[in-house]
Amino acid sequence: MLACNLRGIIKSKLQRVEFLLAFSVCILCCWTSAIAGIIKIETDISATVRGNVLKVKVRVTNKGSETAYNAKVHLSSLGGEQGSSVIHHLDKDQGRKLNFEKLIAEGKDGSYPLTVIVTFHDANQYPFSAVSCSTFSFKKNVEPDLVCFGNDISIGNKGVLRFNLKNLSFESRPILATVIVPRELSVARPKMNFEIPPRSEKAVEFEIVNFAALEGASHAVFCYFEYDADTTHYTAVAGARVTITGEENFFGRKKCVWIALILVLTIILFITLVRDSRSKKSKAKRGPQ
Repeated sequence: MLACNLRGIIKSKLQRVEFLLAFSVCILCCWTSAIAGIIKIETDISATVRGNVLKVKVRVTNKGSETAYNAKVHLSSLGGEQGSSVIHHLDKDQGRKLNFEKLIAEGKDGSYPLTVIVTFHDANQYPFSAVSCSTFSFKKNVEPDLVCFGNDISIGNKGVLRFNLKNLSFESRPILATVIVPRELSVARPKMNFEIPPRSEKAVEFEIVNFAALEGASHAVFCYFEYDADTTHYTAVAGARVTITGEENFFGRKKCVWIALILVLTIILFITLVRDSRSKKSKAKRGPQ
């Protein structure tokens, strides 16, 4: 009778341990799958001007762990856009070099925006994009009297993207601000005109909406600040990062805590089971007192 009771207790405790272990493994698998399968596109841009021809070299590299499919590079400058041929796949750590040329119409000397957007798909044909922004100089190299930087944010469905601007000049500057975001995000008013007084600071805000970005994704965004002074055009660029958090419940927000707690409870229960089984065996061997 004692042996039967002991087997029943051990069986009951083993079932509880198996359940907790299975539950823990399921959570760990879900958590691991959420961070696996990343496509991270890095873009290097190099631009030179010879005469009235803008020459741009772009290298795109997949720094993620999954293959990117049907990638295409879109170059925007001076109000025009050029697209590359389709790159059918970019495997992990694989890169491609592309060259672009554009004729520059006569205009003011100075620096101008240069935007590259890479569009691609994952293995399930879900569309993604990655943005990179830079500047190029036309006829002469200039430095703007502006200091600018962006603030990283996390959003669910919408949020406010903020850039800070400092005017180092002793003159006011009429500014055209243009925010650049990937296609997964949307900005209702991407351009803004304002004047910044001399030796002053200003915060510029854009309302941003998650149009098609997936939870957990992190996207680079940029803002150009342009102005004219005398016969020269100036451009400064600031970057920030937008992370998509989604609408998580309490369990999702505390996922790591729950996993740790379940593992600790499983270990405690296993130790208790072993200790109880040894105690029962010891009593069974001694027999009734």
